[in-house]
Amino acid sequence: MTRKMLMTDAEPVFHYEASQEDRHLVLAGEITSETMVQLAAFIGHFDHAEPGEEDAQGPDLWLTLNLEGGDVYAMFAMVDIIRSYPGKIHVKAVGMVWSAAILLVASCTGERKAGKHTVFMVHRIESRPEKILPTTLELEKDELMRLSNYWADAMTEVTKRPREFWEQLAIKTSKDYFISANDAVGFGIVDSLL
Repeated sequence: MTRKMLMTDAEPVFHYEASQEDRHLVLAGEITSETMVQLAAFIGHFDHAEPGEEDAQGPDLWLTLNLEGGDVYAMFAMVDIIRSYPGKIHVKAVGMVWSAAILLVASCTGERKAGKHTVFMVHRIESRPEKILPTTLELEKDELMRLSNYWADAMTEVTKRPREFWEQLAIKTSKDYFISANDAVGFGIVDSLL
């Protein structure tokens, strides 16, 4: 795969030129808008379905993820991109899958696997205090509650756990909740270990 980085005024934008045989993307670090653009460019290279073409099937794609969480809006965009791809997207979760990254892994549509030493972590969705103005504090609280509910609903849809379980972790706890790879299988975050 050839990766070209195109610079814009804001952030680098990635464009992928890949052969049909080169269907694997590795993402590591923090989830940002840049990470979302990388994923969108990669999947977009293989998504040739026209809108309304319901029976189109894209080739299987593979992701290897080692993500420490990050921007929840970028994560939701990545989930939408994955879920709308007309083929299967398989995932290998390795190292750490923290915070927003858990929903990303659980939302993959093909085989979802984790390394036996992978550590998953869930915690309450939070904003960055430096970005909150006192005049917007109440709006920020409402938005965080909306995002937390949306996350709990989405996790319920793609895992084996009831909404109350995810709601407890996303809304009611103030602690980080660490999950072993074996427990991630039991919770339905991944299907099996590597």
